[in-house]
Amino acid sequence: PTYRSFQLLHESGFSRVSSNITSSTGLCGQTTGVIATRNNTVSNGTSEDLLMLFYNHAEEGAPIIDCALTVNLIGLASTEGATIRRIDVNNSNPLQTWIDMGMPQYPTESAIQTMIQSSQLVELPFSITSPSFFIEIPAHGVVAIKIPLVA
Repeated sequence: PTYRSFQLLHESGFSRVSSNITSSTGLCGQTTGVIATRNNTVSNGTSEDLLMLFYNHAEEGAPIIDCALTVNLIGLASTEGATIRRIDVNNSNPLQTWIDMGMPQYPTESAIQTMIQSSQLVELPFSITSPSFFIEIPAHGVVAIKIPLVA
């Protein structure tokens, strides 16, 4: 999961965007955050995206829970074409796949390929129907939402 988190950070842009998230649970206010950036996604710079990286993380041994956040988008012309990618216990997590396999000391080639596949970030369509929406972030999870910006 750490490798994929750095992969998402690598995709973030050079221009930070002001962002606003809220949670109704007090503990979530201590463990969650967002990094929002604008990024050119095509080598010739003809396309620009808003990439929002949401995280829910606490120090080792500190309390943490799954969190529902309210995201407020202000000033976007359109959210059409938005996508979501997740890193958590069920997504982009080869360690959990290895545990589910019975923690083989010497995985077969097939098992290794399964773990590699389970580590991949999966980009799915994400429907945003209003400027204010909810997002669920599991404990120790990362969620990336990308929205193409309309010129």
